[in-house]
Amino acid sequence: MHILKQILNNIHSLKVSIGFAVLAAIPLMLVFLFFTLPSYQARIELSKKNSVQTALEAVFNTLQFYYDKEKSGEISEQQAQKFASEELKILRYGNNEYFWINDLHPTMIMHPFIPNLIGKDLSDMKDPTGKKIFQEMVQTVQNYGSGFVDYMWPKPGSAEPQPKTSYVKLFKPWNWMIGHGVYADDIAIEVRKVRNENLLWFAIATILAIFVSLWSGTQQLIKVILPVQQVIQTLKEETDELMSTANELNETSQVLNSAGSSQASSIHETAAAMTQMNEMIAKTAASAKQSSSLSARTKQTVEQSLNSLESLNEAMKEIKVAQNGMKETIAINLEKMKEVASIINQISEKTKVINDIVFQTKLLSFNASVEAARAGESGKGFAVVAEEVGNLAKLSGNASIEISSIVSTSNQRVVELNQIFKENFSTAIEQVSKSLEIGLKNTKNSLEMLTSVVEMATESSEMAETISTANMEQSKGSKEATNALVLMEQTSQKMNKIVEQTDNYASHLLKCSQELTKLSDELNKIVSVKAANMS
Repeated sequence: MHILKQILNNIHSLKVSIGFAVLAAIPLMLVFLFFTLPSYQARIELSKKNSVQTALEAVFNTLQFYYDKEKSGEISEQQAQKFASEELKILRYGNNEYFWINDLHPTMIMHPFIPNLIGKDLSDMKDPTGKKIFQEMVQTVQNYGSGFVDYMWPKPGSAEPQPKTSYVKLFKPWNWMIGHGVYADDIAIEVRKVRNENLLWFAIATILAIFVSLWSGTQQLIKVILPVQQVIQTLKEETDELMSTANELNETSQVLNSAGSSQASSIHETAAAMTQMNEMIAKTAASAKQSSSLSARTKQTVEQSLNSLESLNEAMKEIKVAQNGMKETIAINLEKMKEVASIINQISEKTKVINDIVFQTKLLSFNASVEAARAGESGKGFAVVAEEVGNLAKLSGNASIEISSIVSTSNQRVVELNQIFKENFSTAIEQVSKSLEIGLKNTKNSLEMLTSVVEMATESSEMAETISTANMEQSKGSKEATNALVLMEQTSQKMNKIVEQTDNYASHLLKCSQELTKLSDELNKIVSVKAANMS
């Protein structure tokens, strides 16, 4: 293990060396990119401007040469200007860079790549940014004699304007403005070239530093690689045994975890069922208690109803006795009504006798009146008496007729009433008798049924009390079972936690053994490669 630790330390040292080599190159790269390269770019731009200025100064020697020939009279001014412009037209500097000539108007005198501009007025010519190029150049040479002007102009062979910086200078004898410039992309190309070259050297230096670090670290590893093979073999055997143990422990933990989960689930379901059963027991106990109370009240009510029915039965019996008595009384009354009818008949017979007497009296009064009329004056008093007797007889006859009519009507009415009363009374007596018989029969049946209900209510009350007692005992036992299940669930949860911890430990142990196996294989490969290289 000490050798393995030393190998790991050497590998770590190798990584650190490589990391330091890379990290050491990064600041140098940043300094180059953000300080050296911009400074170098500025120097290149300045160098390009100096080159342009130097080239233009050299061209002025040519102009001066032809101007001197003009002054000496060897050639005319027109010839001197022609020779000078033709010589400048073919001159090139650097990467196909050229010269052009225009006057101070400004009018183009010579341009080697755009001949259609020659002789044209350039006063209003603008670049894409809106700058009047040649007007600004003329102002520069008029104010300073020479100077640099930035603008955009197409490169030779291209129609797309590019950023350009030109140096212009006034040749006073001929009032010519000579111009020569360099494009910004030419400067950028040179800057990129320098940057790429420096980056290449930096990369080479970094690779060399990494190679040196690798070589140094490899030399340190070689010193301890040879004795490592035996250690790796031993480590591999121990790792295999450790992995086997971890797998067995993991499988056992999974089995325990599954069993614990199933047990916890079953306990939880059983506890829930016991809770529901307790609730049902409580409800049943309450219902039994209510049923017992209701049975007691029912029994009391039925007993009261039984007493009422017994009283009703006695009353109906008394009514039946009273009915028989009333029947006898009514029969007696009917006999008395028959006697009244007989008396009325007798009155009717007597009334007939009175009618006969009245008739005889009327006849006698008539005869007396006739005899009085025959007697004349002496019979007047007797005639008056006879007349009064006739009147009384008449009144008596009328009264007798009325009495006879009344008696006849009364007799007829008594007969009719007697018949109707007899019929109605017979019907009523018959209906009442039937109703009483039915009532007595129903009352008897009700008494029998209520007696049975009382007995059943008594039994129901006793059963309700028994159920209530049994429910109380069952509720007590159910609570004890629920408490036991809760304790079992808590124990199961603790067991699950222990199994989970064991599972985590087994997983961690298995992971460690796998990492050790992987490390052993890698070390074995390294040792094999190094041993092969050394051999």
